[in-house]
Amino acid sequence: MGCFYLWLFLIFCIALFASVIVYWHTSPKNEITLSLRKQENINEEKENEEKENEDGDEETETEDPEHEKKMTAARMTVFFPVVLICCWFFPLVRRILIFFGDNVPFPILCLRVITSSVYGFCNSVVFVLAAWHYINS
Repeated sequence: MGCFYLWLFLIFCIALFASVIVYWHTSPKNEITLSLRKQENINEEKENEEKENEDGDEETETEDPEHEKKMTAARMTVFFPVVLICCWFFPLVRRILIFFGDNVPFPILCLRVITSSVYGFCNSVVFVLAAWHYINS
């Protein structure tokens, strides 16, 4: 019985770690991302200057909107594990308390009922917000 809770806790930790890594790699304030974008902008500016010298006064975009859409979508996926952790934290606490033989306080029971019942709804809200943000960006 206790082995199940150990695996559940391990899954929570992995989900949290994955969320942090994904958000860090897709964050616009990440130093690696900023340095890569600066290098890309410098290369694009050089290419644009060469094209202008050869072709005349043609202007091209320096930002890639598709890349920004992909990064935004990747940032939004961070919220799925957050919903998992938030919605299943109180059921996990209740099960651990039952495993150790303690009486479960009434507020924990109420929070368990509320959070575990809305898990699917919260996932659908995150999905809709991610899709809406992806479409409108």
